[in-house]
Amino acid sequence: SPALQLDLGSVIGTGVSVRYFRGINLQDLGIVSIWGGGISHNLNYWFDDSLPLEIGFGYYFQSFKVGNIFENTASQYGLFISKRIGGRISIEPYAGLTYETSRSEINYKYEFDSPAGRQELQLNIDYNGDQTVNLAVGTSINLSIFVLNFDYNFGGTNTGTVGIGFGF
Repeated sequence: SPALQLDLGSVIGTGVSVRYFRGINLQDLGIVSIWGGGISHNLNYWFDDSLPLEIGFGYYFQSFKVGNIFENTASQYGLFISKRIGGRISIEPYAGLTYETSRSEINYKYEFDSPAGRQELQLNIDYNGDQTVNLAVGTSINLSIFVLNFDYNFGGTNTGTVGIGFGF
């Protein structure tokens, strides 16, 4: 998505993510906006001797709106594992098993001229998406302050993503 995301962590093994985008004005349709967030917790925090893998769980949500016409909300609960190989410059393979839900709502009024005069058509659709279990596999390449990531998601809809980020 074209949203900016800020990830903060870790405090007591817990990280927080916030995502936001607002700004594309689609004229009659309204302004496109995205916001969301999430929280994850690394179970290794509770062990004196680290486990061979990072294991965590989390919850994430997102809302995508186009004016007052369209809104989609999505939630994800998941269990995640990863293993960092290296130090400041490293590679980190990861996987996640998630349960996802979504809901979309469309409310649109269309007015048009016809031989019978001015007409109005009201479209109202409320749709609960499939509740799916998904498996994501990927890797992050950490290059000091820059991070590249690639992953593929197997599930209700198979998707691939590529990302770039920076952190300190």
